[in-house]
Amino acid sequence: MSDTAARRGRREAELDESVPEHLRELAQRLRDLRAECGGPPYRVLSGLAHCATSTLSEAASGRRAPTWETTRSYVIGCLRFAGRTAELDRVLPRWEVLWERAVTAPAPQPVLAPAPAPVVVTGKAPRRSAPHALVVVILLLVTGFLLASDEPDGPAPMRGAFNIAVAAGGSPELARSLAAELRSWAGDPSAIEIRALPGRAAADLERTAAELGADVVLRPVVHPAGARTVTTAEIFVSDGALGEVPEFAGRHDLTVSEPAPSPGRLTGTTRRYLEAVVTFLRGLSAFANADYPAAEGHFIRAGEEFDRIAVATRAPDIHRVVVDLMAGNAAGRINPARAIPHFRRALDEQPGYGRARVGLAEAYRAQVRCERGADLGLLDEAEAHYRLAAAGSPENPLLGMKAHLGLGLSASCRGQAGGGTSTWAAADAAYAEVRMLYADGNHSRNARWLAAEATAGAGLDALLGRGDLATAAERYERAVDLMAGITAPAPVHLERQAVFLRVLQGCYERLDRPDEALETDARLRETQQRLQELTPLR
Repeated sequence: MSDTAARRGRREAELDESVPEHLRELAQRLRDLRAECGGPPYRVLSGLAHCATSTLSEAASGRRAPTWETTRSYVIGCLRFAGRTAELDRVLPRWEVLWERAVTAPAPQPVLAPAPAPVVVTGKAPRRSAPHALVVVILLLVTGFLLASDEPDGPAPMRGAFNIAVAAGGSPELARSLAAELRSWAGDPSAIEIRALPGRAAADLERTAAELGADVVLRPVVHPAGARTVTTAEIFVSDGALGEVPEFAGRHDLTVSEPAPSPGRLTGTTRRYLEAVVTFLRGLSAFANADYPAAEGHFIRAGEEFDRIAVATRAPDIHRVVVDLMAGNAAGRINPARAIPHFRRALDEQPGYGRARVGLAEAYRAQVRCERGADLGLLDEAEAHYRLAAAGSPENPLLGMKAHLGLGLSASCRGQAGGGTSTWAAADAAYAEVRMLYADGNHSRNARWLAAEATAGAGLDALLGRGDLATAAERYERAVDLMAGITAPAPVHLERQAVFLRVLQGCYERLDRPDEALETDARLRETQQRLQELTPLR
């Protein structure tokens, strides 16, 4: 059988015209996506989507509205099959809107006959189909630090400075082959705790992270897809793991496709691929602990290994855009100019990747000195990328907030360089966009941080652009309140809060308000004490 034939499933029955239009539209969209992605058979899609074959087939039948979880799984499975997982952040919110429209549309009112006497019917609920037997779920990370998780009140929270949980089930062979490397990397479990979660192959990664306090939840999976095998490392990064790049929080996938091995066997390429994923995780750990040179080195090595795998498998389209993104983020903390090639490569691979677009804009802006006589040419480049990111991310409020914040900081920089009142007005407008996005309901810790930065930026505009000390003090007070509302703050949050408090104290002193100045000084000392207590943990 050819690879094309293996991909082509049985022809689906025509949609029933008697089905309500809103359900038919959703079902047809799902069918169209499956066809667009190469028409994976439902048995293949089941493994890629972590959802039963019958459930996926029923979702595209139009007979009843699927759950959002099923719809989401269907879309993810199709895009994985096509090697298009970088599109997930962009397309899933659109699919959620389509799904909501389908399930909330008014149902046609039936003509009711006289109600008969009530009859109680009992029976067993239908059993859900199990995933295809050939789907292999690989347990990637097993170390000597595994903790039992069978307490009656649920698993104990993870206690390391950086925590990785693995939602997977059964692959002792691979676990043994990687255990030595993982032990040598992890070292002290109080610094890096790695916990395997047997029996959680289908776990919701975000929920698992919240339950355990994990920084990263990983689910590595090998999927048979006709004559090829698709290996995916599903990675969820919590919003507290990488505080300095809040737009990176969320779901990321690393994927490679290669010729299928013998049944029940793992190829050497798959092993090398998963070891490269481990190197990527080492980079995340180093980044979270502010060791940016080490982080960049790990990300570069992971990328080089992915490139070698792509050559070996003749699959040059191996998806590794998130590796380039994080290499750029790490390099930018050392030398912003060095980050630009990493972000450019990520955008070459995925032009619509908003996270990389914002990173590139930040790399240009960070090189500019905001003072009179400075060369502001790089701000033009930065602002162009911020605008592209802002326009291309209406479904991602956090990324939109970061892009508008960048535009505000860029305009403020022009103002400090002598750009005049129009630049301060442009900065205020951009900061207002950030606060508006925050007010629309995205109140995560990272959204709160970005809103605080925008509010402080507006305070700086009032201070430097208009000399309005009272307005500056009011805005810095609001910025401090926003930062103080962040639960379990990271050192970077407390560092920024301390900066805001210093400026606020100066405003009160210049306004001749000694009581407020003294109170602010006490708050500043308290913040510095909390920061000192947290710093040794990094």
